[in-house]
Amino acid sequence: MRGNGTAAVAALVIATTFALLHLRLLREGNDLLVATAITLLAALAKPLVPTGIQTDRFPVAAVSWVKKNPGAVRGEMFNEMRWGGYLILVMPERKVFVDGRDDFYGEFIREYLTVDGLWPGWEKVLDTRRVGWTLTPRAHPLNQMLALRPDWTPVYADGVAVVFGRVASAAQ
Repeated sequence: MRGNGTAAVAALVIATTFALLHLRLLREGNDLLVATAITLLAALAKPLVPTGIQTDRFPVAAVSWVKKNPGAVRGEMFNEMRWGGYLILVMPERKVFVDGRDDFYGEFIREYLTVDGLWPGWEKVLDTRRVGWTLTPRAHPLNQMLALRPDWTPVYADGVAVVFGRVASAAQ
């Protein structure tokens, strides 16, 4: 990927070229050439726009693992709120616990915050909501707490995310 400075210069050159070409062709009444120029410049500019999911910020590898090993997790998922929209997009067959639409969830957001902050009653929320697995950032305190419990076990971990699953006898 190009550095920000290089991308900015390239974008400026493309925008300037486009503006000059556009003005010249419009003066000459060449609408077809203007449309062609716009299409060509858009195609050239596309590589300058960063696309794709940032694999260092979203649980791309963890999701891939869950999809390849669907039997490794059961029950409902507890997930990081910032990842909810991504998870809805890439795993529509799985129900997220929460996503970034916190105004949509109303009072339910308190339950999320209880688990996320390990406030008193966090275990009860997981039980009541029938959570059988978690997908959280590697450094999330919930991972440390679940690692101390005999009814939870880590089933996947990488540099971005950790997946914990309830052991079979404790799953609801």
